[in-house]
Amino acid sequence: MTVRTRAALVVVLGILLLAETAFGSTQVYEEGPLTLTVYAPDWIWQGQNINVLVVAEHDGESRTELNVALRLPEGLEDHFAYDGSLSQSMTAGPGERSRIAFANITALTGHPWQTYEFELIAADSQIRIPFNVRTIRGPMLSEGKWAAILLPAGLAAAWCVVIALYLMRHARPGAWKTPSDPVFDSDPPRAS
Repeated sequence: MTVRTRAALVVVLGILLLAETAFGSTQVYEEGPLTLTVYAPDWIWQGQNINVLVVAEHDGESRTELNVALRLPEGLEDHFAYDGSLSQSMTAGPGERSRIAFANITALTGHPWQTYEFELIAADSQIRIPFNVRTIRGPMLSEGKWAAILLPAGLAAAWCVVIALYLMRHARPGAWKTPSDPVFDSDPPRAS
């Protein structure tokens, strides 16, 4: 294994060991033969979508129908945009796993950053699973700021090309193929 390969391996292992968690919330709720697992984000950028996945596992002996509703934070419903239904139903048979997704709930911009308290309500309000989603500022850079980054980067790349062309023009042809004379200190090394 070469030195470069070892260094790359150390970097990759360091990233894997020191990486932060995936900023997601997983909650499991068990009620008799029914197990509900809720997957939701812990935080979201304003202007981005919140997606919530509910997985139901039924270990009972007969088929059951489950109604699941997502309740947006009370009094703050206008902070979100959602076109679909906030109530869905699913049927789960013995040993089956069913999924319901509430997707594309957009956290609107123009509201203060805060933590919102959502709640999933299932089984005719018998099961309540609260979870929090924190909003943070929108995308790191607006579209206008990209020019402030790309312009200096483009100029730097152009100057690199100019310098490379200049060095190629003033270098002796084939100089890179000719080995140079060894450079010794004032006292050449002695064989022992």
